[in-house]
Amino acid sequence: MPGGTIVEVETDNNGNWKLETNDKLSNGSTIEAAAKDLAGNVSEKVSIIVKDTIPPAPPTVNPLKSTDTELSGTAEPNSKITIKLNDRIVTVETNAAGQWKYIYWMNTHN
Repeated sequence: MPGGTIVEVETDNNGNWKLETNDKLSNGSTIEAAAKDLAGNVSEKVSIIVKDTIPPAPPTVNPLKSTDTELSGTAEPNSKITIKLNDRIVTVETNAAGQWKYIYWMNTHN
């Protein structure tokens, strides 16, 4: 659990258990679980690593005019945006606020 919190839950009559939390689990977080019987005997721990399997929402691209020299928009914070500009493919990264920009006039006149 976040912050190293230890939580105990009880199993149902079939041996199943569930833990509901309002805390988001971060990609790469480790969860460990062990069983304890009525006599207090504890099993070996098992662990899993949380994986982000939810794709990000599509990025936004701010409106452009023919005189603009910069593409910009927003997307999931700290993600990579792939842009196809004519026959070129470029990748830019968003910042912690989810903003990105690509100055294309500097990169198309080389």
